[in-house]
Amino acid sequence: MSSSVSSPPAKDTATMSSATPQQDYGWDSSLPTNSVEYCLSAIKRVLAEHGCQSVLDVGCGNGAMSGRLNALGFNITAIEPDQQGFEIAKNNHPDVDFHHLGVYDDTPQLGTYDAIVSSEVIEHLYDPAALLRLASRHLNKSGILVLTCPYYGYTKNLLLSLTNRWDDHHQPSRVGGHIKLWSHETMRAFLLSEGFDALKLSGAGRFWPFWASMLVVARKRPEMSR
Repeated sequence: MSSSVSSPPAKDTATMSSATPQQDYGWDSSLPTNSVEYCLSAIKRVLAEHGCQSVLDVGCGNGAMSGRLNALGFNITAIEPDQQGFEIAKNNHPDVDFHHLGVYDDTPQLGTYDAIVSSEVIEHLYDPAALLRLASRHLNKSGILVLTCPYYGYTKNLLLSLTNRWDDHHQPSRVGGHIKLWSHETMRAFLLSEGFDALKLSGAGRFWPFWASMLVVARKRPEMSR
């Protein structure tokens, strides 16, 4: 990942930093979110295709995705900085190794993994490169990074404009809302700038060009893995 960045201010998204005063993202249920339902099948398919066994789930929220992946036979470690989300996850999925950590924290207690999964997290991050720095530290030499985040592309953006849904879509007054909007082009460029190659950029939920989420599979460039 890239050069060091100072810690984000207190108004940064709660799910992403246990080092800032604002930590309450609002987790109050162990039920899976809608995104878990439509992202899980895509993520498990990628993990199986790449022969992954050990997986670090970054920003696991209430642990619903971690629990599902663990039940499918993957060896899951998961981190979540929000205290309430962490407690819900730990209490409802005792077979998963949860840690109360976020992407801005030092993480020497974590090992290395075949895959790092981060589902619907990067769009919340004040400093998204922090997620890739963490991945660079904790991926095996041939490991993969699997991300999902809300998908934006020309046709979908045009539809949102024509139907006057941008204001509702952005939810600017929401604490912990979406502050980064990613397209395939901006994601590919971002990955390259942080030493990762995009192996796959596709989508999940609904159908192209109206995918609900982007699916990203990436790997550290060889010079970054040494």
